[in-house]
Order: sequence, then structure tokens, then C-alpha cells
Amino acid sequence: MSEWSFNGKLLDDADIPKAYGFLYVITHIPSGKRYLGRKYLTASKTRQVKGKKIKSRVENDWREYWGSSPYLLEMIEKEGKENFKREIILWSEGRGELNWLEVEMQVKLNVLRDDNWMNSNVSAKYYSKNISKYQSIDDLADSLK
Repeated sequence: MSEWSFNGKLLDDADIPKAYGFLYVITHIPSGKRYLGRKYLTASKTRQVKGKKIKSRVENDWREYWGSSPYLLEMIEKEGKENFKREIILWSEGRGELNWLEVEMQVKLNVLRDDNWMNSNVSAKYYSKNISKYQSIDDLADSLK
């Protein structure tokens, strides 16, 4: 299994800050194509104690996580994890902050239009197939300045 790296070195448990989650990039080493996403470190868990529901947070599957993109997961299945590297690029202390940073980075990097990115959607709301019929809006935006 390919490990997560941060700042150019393999991530060690001692290097994990107090954070809600992180932004990451998965790179297909042979082609250089990348995927940008976010992952929370914990999940909510409910248990019964003396008839009362108690909510708590427990570590989730982030250590083994390889993204949510069917295209990316299919590539990993066909080519093997050794052809990919996983890098944490930013730690975030809050859920809302992390969600916004993911969207902001995906828009800034133009992941839906740039063939060097494997993302097919932003926030599961905006899909590359829906915007492909439109040209880049750079010229239109420039005309409004």
C-alpha cells in the first residue's frame, strides 16, 4: 500500500496535527495526471449507553483511502497502487473550512477543464460533462473588468 506523504516525506503518526481533515493530491506517476480531493480524519459514531444515545467521533478509513472518483479507482485497480502517490497538501481544523478550500482549489486549478486532472466533478454538483460545451469564461470575465 502506498503511504501518505506530507511536505515531501512519508507521514508518521507523530506528524499528524490536531485537524478535522486534509486536502490531498493523488498522482498517477506514469502520466503525471492528478486528482485533488479532501478527506475527513474521523466519522460520527452513535452508541447506546443505559438507553441513551451517545455520539462520538472515531477514526475513519483515511489511511487506506484512495478517493471517490470511479475513474481514478478503476485506474488504481488496473495499474496497481504502486503507480500512484498520495500527498497531503494541507491540514484543516474545521469541516466548513476544509470543504471550502477543496472547492476553491479545484476551481483555481480548473480541474474540470484541464486534462491533467482526473476530477470529473466539484462538490458532486458541477460535472465536467455539463460544462464541456462551454468555452472557458476567461474572455468573458476579462471583458467585465
